[in-house]
Amino acid sequence: MKTRKNFLKVGVPTILEFVHKIMICGISHILRIDSQSLDSNLFLEK
Repeated sequence: MKTRKNFLKVGVPTILEFVHKIMICGISHILRIDSQSLDSNLFLEK
């Protein structure tokens, strides 16, 4: 049981960091696409 507790101490933060990085990358990618489409729409309206 002792090794399992140590694994959780080490494993949980790294997993959370991994998920956090994926979320940031995905959100920034989506926002980048949205901002590009908004820019093109504004450009076409002019």
